[in-house]
Amino acid sequence: MPKLNLTSDYYTGEHPSLLWEMTICQSLGDGDGTFAKTLTKPAAYGTLVGKFLQETTALEPECGKIIEIGGGYGTLMAALLDVLQPQQISMVDISPTLLEKQRERLHKFPVSFHCSDLFAWLPTLQRQPVDLLLLNEIIGDFPTITDLAKNTIINSVNFFRLKPEFANKPALPIAPASLSETELLNEAVRLIATYNLDVND
Repeated sequence: MPKLNLTSDYYTGEHPSLLWEMTICQSLGDGDGTFAKTLTKPAAYGTLVGKFLQETTALEPECGKIIEIGGGYGTLMAALLDVLQPQQISMVDISPTLLEKQRERLHKFPVSFHCSDLFAWLPTLQRQPVDLLLLNEIIGDFPTITDLAKNTIINSVNFFRLKPEFANKPALPIAPASLSETELLNEAVRLIATYNLDVND
């Protein structure tokens, strides 16, 4: 039967650290660092992201609100704020320890900090205008459904596609940890069918 894999215990534990993973953001956290010097135009990752967004989108330097989900040590936001000067800045993180690191890194800026799980926090965002929502290098930390048998998925997806009443069912509540094994399977099938993913490979 399906199981839910969560990383939340790691990040809310006593000693969460990002040092076990070498990310682009951390490697290029400092524009004067070794990795940044290998670039044609050395710069911190957040600075590069900010400039890219200004060049390719309608994002104004003095935009309204920027929110970063899972901001780690605050590296991306600190460098991004060299380029952008938003009216409001919010950091949302499940880890109290990492949120404290963000506070230290971003102490010069008017930032609001929210200790919350993404899935619990998202409903609070409804109807609030946001100019930029950053979710950098966190998709691997999302809840993952494991132990799904291929034949079960294929048969369930085919059944789902034959029954229009199932296709129109709303998504399950956003708190995945509360789902039963059957609900996990049904939610996986709903997403596979909704996004027309090929599971026959």
